[in-house]
Amino acid sequence: MNAIEKYGPDIQALSKFVGLLDPAIKAEAFRFLLERHFVEMEPHKHADGLAAGTIGRQPQPQHDRELSPQELLRQVGASTTFDKAVLFGFWLEMHQGLKSFSGGKLKEVFEAARETPPANPSDVVAKLERSGRFMRAERIGGTQYYRLTRTAIEEIESKIG
Repeated sequence: MNAIEKYGPDIQALSKFVGLLDPAIKAEAFRFLLERHFVEMEPHKHADGLAAGTIGRQPQPQHDRELSPQELLRQVGASTTFDKAVLFGFWLEMHQGLKSFSGGKLKEVFEAARETPPANPSDVVAKLERSGRFMRAERIGGTQYYRLTRTAIEEIESKIG
């Protein structure tokens, strides 16, 4: 499927709306709406693989390796089990593209980062939920999944810089 078949109807709808606007702002409005549309489709990546906020900009060189949870941990400097769990949740959502994660998945990331995992990950996620850093997502079978709250995301992003 080529890009026109896949995105043509969306682009035509945006173009029709923008056509009603003042000519001085048409191009900027179209870029803005196009970017917003693709951010809503997939919050962290556009359909073309570009990160949000990059339409109309030069693509950045791609690296052969993705950021590992261990590298992110070193970058942020989290020291407590709870801070590490939030950071690893951030890594799962922002760097691995997961919409939600379980306590078991967090434990796997602790192990991948060569950090001692919590003895009972469900206790850690429960405390982080009560503190407002995690929120419940879907429940599949007997497994509860979680997502980061906006507060937790902003906290990590401020540490990253």
